[in-house]
Amino acid sequence: MRNDSCRAIVVATTGSRTIGRVLKGLRNTLVVVGLACAASLAGAATITVNTLSDELNADGDCSLREAVQAANTNAAVDTCTAGAAGADLILLPAGTIPVAATIQINESVTIRGAGRASTTINGGGGTVFNSSAAGVVLTLEDMSVVGGANALNGAIAATRVDFSGGDTINTLGGAITLTDVTLSGGTNVNTSSGAVTMTSVTMSGGGGVNTSSAPITMTQSSITAANGTAVNTSTGAVTLVDSSVAGSVDYGINSGSGPVSLTRSLVSGSGEDGINVGGGTLAVVNSTISGNQGRGISGGVGSTVTLNAVTITGNTVAGLSSGAAAGTTAVHAILGPNGGPNCGAAVASSSFSIDSGITCALVGAGDRSITNPLLGALANNGGPTFTHLPQAGSPAIDNGSNGACHAVDQRGVARPVDGDGDSTATCDIGAVEAGAGSPPPPPPPPPASIETIPTLSEWGLMLLALLLGLVAAWRMRSSWS
Repeated sequence: MRNDSCRAIVVATTGSRTIGRVLKGLRNTLVVVGLACAASLAGAATITVNTLSDELNADGDCSLREAVQAANTNAAVDTCTAGAAGADLILLPAGTIPVAATIQINESVTIRGAGRASTTINGGGGTVFNSSAAGVVLTLEDMSVVGGANALNGAIAATRVDFSGGDTINTLGGAITLTDVTLSGGTNVNTSSGAVTMTSVTMSGGGGVNTSSAPITMTQSSITAANGTAVNTSTGAVTLVDSSVAGSVDYGINSGSGPVSLTRSLVSGSGEDGINVGGGTLAVVNSTISGNQGRGISGGVGSTVTLNAVTITGNTVAGLSSGAAAGTTAVHAILGPNGGPNCGAAVASSSFSIDSGITCALVGAGDRSITNPLLGALANNGGPTFTHLPQAGSPAIDNGSNGACHAVDQRGVARPVDGDGDSTATCDIGAVEAGAGSPPPPPPPPPASIETIPTLSEWGLMLLALLLGLVAAWRMRSSWS
């Protein structure tokens, strides 16, 4: 049982006065819960590092390497407190800690610095932490790391961490969870089958995300200037929400057969196709695919593409490949102008969409062909990603269908609005609602570590859990006698 779960149980127990009258069997359960929490709370140690030196000796202090050794062995090392059976917490001081050789992790552990601007672990760009033990979860918080981390048979979580140096964040089957993290200098995220979850993550300077069958989820995150493909998977699902992939040397997103989904997101400036879905499925909503050197979207025979409130423009070779276009349903889509044909074949179905040429063969209700959408350049028009804003007089303005209108556009601003001044609010075609107001403010950053909030000590919680369990059992016995 995890400590956080024990804290929740303590709160629930103190707040429930009638639980004994619901089920008599809970009389014994509360005592068991108290004992389980006590065992869990006693099963994790806090180890405080008090030197910046990289050492493993007996010179009267506690280094990072010695603290990890204490956590691994559950025994005191130099002056480091002995670790315990649970996931120990290692606290680092401010300053730079050089790491001359990889530090091995054998048990789950949380390593917490004094802040990303205060604590730096410098591995010279190599692998700082490595674990091959099954089930190990390596958690890093509030620090900068020059180098990478491996948990080959476990998982990695990082919160408020800056990675640089060009190494990897790497697992085989374990999850990789990154929150409020920056990765620069070519740092990559790699896994085979472990889920990759990125929230408020900025990746730049050459790095990308690569999986085999694992899902990749990006929320309010960006990957810029990947040296290869920014997001690459064979069969895993790819989900982008309020995120951008820009300036990749190769594909922006490449999926062999896994489903791909974009919501309020941008794929732009790739050296190859913006999105390649092989024979899989692609769903794009309130998003822009722009300025890629290949096709905006490519897909093999049998691929299925759904476009809803999407802008595909400025791609060098084509907007949609023939395979993608043949399986495309387009609603409120702007297709063009692109360097080549907007569509390599006629789309399967469409409505309230614009083709700057005739290659998409739009024939649905509200469709317009041979029509210039009059879009502005890709720019910061508000919201988390860049967009192409319809200019004055654009046929995209107020020519959509309110029945198919989303509540917000790519920037997060409300739809529909009256964009043409006729006193009727009608949804625009494409990813952006012209004339709309300002986007909502960004969400607050993730909160600081719970350890910064005053709490009872671990021993205090242990004793409280035992006491509550015994008192609850006594009260129930008295009420039933």
